[in-house]
Amino acid sequence: MKRVSSDRLLILTRQPGAASERLRVALASLGRVEVVMDTARSGGTWYSDVEVLGYDGLMGQTEVFPALTAWSRAFYHLSLTLGEEEAVWFIEEDVAGGAECWEALVRLTEASVADLAAWDVRSREEDPGWYFWHTVDPWFPQPWKASQPLCRV
Repeated sequence: MKRVSSDRLLILTRQPGAASERLRVALASLGRVEVVMDTARSGGTWYSDVEVLGYDGLMGQTEVFPALTAWSRAFYHLSLTLGEEEAVWFIEEDVAGGAECWEALVRLTEASVADLAAWDVRSREEDPGWYFWHTVDPWFPQPWKASQPLCRV
C-alpha cells in the first residue's frame, strides 16, 4: 500500500492497548507510525527515565502531570532518529477518528506548510485566564498555548 504522506506519526500512550492499536491501524496508510509509551512494555518504543533526563517537564511543572511522560520519550526518540525535513505528528492515544478523516487531515495540513499545526493557539494576552500559564514561567518570555493532544510539527 502506498503511503499518503512522508510524515512520521507518533502515538503517545501510557501503555499500549486497544485504543493505541485502533489508532495505529487507522493511521497505517498515512506514513511511518510508531507507538511511544510511558511504561516499559512490548508493543512500542520506550526509553528509561535516565535516558530521557533533560526532556522532563514538557507537560508543564504541575502536580497533575509527571515530569517524564510519553512526550519526553517521543522527543528523545526523535533526537536520535529524526530525518531531515521530516514532519512529525504527535497524537495522544485518546484522539479518535476514522482512516478517511485522518487522510483528509494529513493532506490539508501538509498543503498548509505550517511549522506547527495545532488548534486553540493563543497568546497570554489573548487568553490571560488559562490555568497553566504559571507552568511555563520562566522558560518562555512570551509564551503561547495550544491544545496539542493532536499536532504536527
